[in-house]
Amino acid sequence: MGLRTEQELHDWMEQAPAQVSTAIAHRAVMRILPFAFIVDEPSDALDRQLLGTLRATMPAGLAARMPSAVPEEVARKAAVMAGEMAELEIPRTGPVDLDAVDDTARAGAAYAAEAAAQSILRGPKAARAAVTFAAQTASAAAAGYDPAYFAVLEGAYADAALPADKLAVAPIKRPKMLADMVDLYRTGRVSVFPGGVWRFWAAWFDGAVTGEPMSWYLQRLVVNVPEKYWRNSPESVARQIDEARARIEVISTVRCLEAVLAGERLSEVEDDEEPDDRENVAASFAAVKLLKDPLDTIVKQTQSAQPQPFLVGKAVKKLSSVEIGVAHWMGKSMDPKAKEYAQAIGKAGGLATAHWLIVQAEHLRAGIVASKHWMRTLG
Repeated sequence: MGLRTEQELHDWMEQAPAQVSTAIAHRAVMRILPFAFIVDEPSDALDRQLLGTLRATMPAGLAARMPSAVPEEVARKAAVMAGEMAELEIPRTGPVDLDAVDDTARAGAAYAAEAAAQSILRGPKAARAAVTFAAQTASAAAAGYDPAYFAVLEGAYADAALPADKLAVAPIKRPKMLADMVDLYRTGRVSVFPGGVWRFWAAWFDGAVTGEPMSWYLQRLVVNVPEKYWRNSPESVARQIDEARARIEVISTVRCLEAVLAGERLSEVEDDEEPDDRENVAASFAAVKLLKDPLDTIVKQTQSAQPQPFLVGKAVKKLSSVEIGVAHWMGKSMDPKAKEYAQAIGKAGGLATAHWLIVQAEHLRAGIVASKHWMRTLG
């Protein structure tokens, strides 16, 4: 039998695994999140408040999928920032002015996000509070219209009926009344999504509500962005997100190149192999020797909490020298050092190695481009 009352929901969440209750909290906050990013007029103050709300909302969704991906300190700091931003709008113990619909709705969304982040630390009690805050936010956005409150609860009841392993990835549907209310709320207001520094957040939000969540690894990097950037500005966080995305692209392209090298390499050459086969094996070994050190350096830097642009640059320079040397073998390079680089390839493995690298030039180019882009985001 499905849940029918708020008390039944609270009792059910109390008995549910912590990961499940956090997922329910996150989904409730996502349903009312538009009240935080739809505003009368954008401003720096509202941007900071929205950033605090988003910062506290994402960890709950990530923890619903990968509990160990959100350190307790990260969840705590995210909750603290969201609470501070909410208090600037509507003090926690102050009177609520239902005529100030926008202020109350934004503060409510921040308080709901704060509780969702706290649910990672405190479990069902905070998760229940997040659902209640989300429902109160919808009611505030509707100027105290009670059915809006119950529309949020209706969404939570539906979530409780989902298989536990689907909660983190299932589409986050709004009950019709709540969806209509969000559409009405947009009238005469503007959404800060998806422009400027909010492009990433708009994509994250859309992916979550449609059941196509953004890369969990990218979300993990984002929630672990250091405190100083969150406290600085949305632009500062956006730059860190750009770095994280560039880092992931580097990891992907380098892994692809390494996979090509590993796939071509054989541990030994059998006596009955044809001469051409032996030559190909020797060529791939030589290519591995040329590329291994710079690739290892780049991989090591992507795993570092404080990657060094200088070391990434040196590795990229080595890869580029191989690429330029390959271009010389192909007769396509005018670089003054091309001949020198081509001779290095020749010494490493001769024509066969040059030919092997020519075949893999696309993978090499992708790795260089991605690494250069990442290096620029490091500053």
